[in-house]
Amino acid sequence: MFPPRRTNPLSPADRATKLSKNLSYVLRHAAIKDGYNIRPDGFIKVSELLASSRFKGYSADEICAVVRDNDKQRFTLRKETDATNTSDYWIKANQGQSMELERLELHIMSSPAELPLAVHGTFKKCWPSISKTGLKRMSRTHIHMALGLPGEDAVISGMRSDADVYIYINVPLAMQDGIVFEKSPNNVILSRGLDGVIPPKYFDRVTDSKGKIILPP
Repeated sequence: MFPPRRTNPLSPADRATKLSKNLSYVLRHAAIKDGYNIRPDGFIKVSELLASSRFKGYSADEICAVVRDNDKQRFTLRKETDATNTSDYWIKANQGQSMELERLELHIMSSPAELPLAVHGTFKKCWPSISKTGLKRMSRTHIHMALGLPGEDAVISGMRSDADVYIYINVPLAMQDGIVFEKSPNNVILSRGLDGVIPPKYFDRVTDSKGKIILPP
């Protein structure tokens, strides 16, 4: 008879990374499908997550640490008035949901003055298609943009740090034509576009990561 196979425990860093990925998956995409009680504003009770098999072995303190230490500020942890310990807290993803939720806590930008810059980061291999068909929300509920480029002040999230093409949106023209822009708690700019698309006519300019102009030619 063979001895039981030993499994190497994850390092604390790998354990935190795995927890963060599981939280992102559930809070953005799988909560409804997996039967969690998710509120219209996207919050799920921490104790409910910990009671499920996906989060077996994790603690409320570990979830709090992931929320606190995440450099993209992907999550919000909220203490309700009746909470007595951390497992009674509620948690949500700040953006990136593919689930239709009734009341995400997003701020609608009412005028171009509120949004002087909105830029979408992508990759050179994607640009030929985007240049013809526009930015699409794909499987998400929104198209994601940032208030600036990675590393700039107030730019926490909204694009991948390794993006090598930056698409700057003509916000005044887009708003004039009825495109709505919203801001998440971690300053990601979100839009459903027009029927899920921001067409190329709303691209103000496009550059590569070194500042070279791609559009207009």
